[in-house]
Amino acid sequence: MFNKVCDNIGEMCMSNDTNGEEMNRKLIASIIALVIILLIVLFLGKFLWNEVLCNLVSGTKKASSIWQILGLYILLSILIGR
Repeated sequence: MFNKVCDNIGEMCMSNDTNGEEMNRKLIASIIALVIILLIVLFLGKFLWNEVLCNLVSGTKKASSIWQILGLYILLSILIGR
């Protein structure tokens, strides 16, 4: 989902189909949607890591901030990327 939003933003930037004002509105809306999706992923990821994974897998430590979850997300995207 995150990748699809990024692709849509890139396509809008390269497209000449719409006028400048409409493109700016769509670009701003897409960036806002991207930030909202990222925040949901980060906070939900931290919750699931701390409340589910730490209880199920011994030896895992709780994440102290969303920045650790962001780093994990980036690492997994690099390793498993599409």
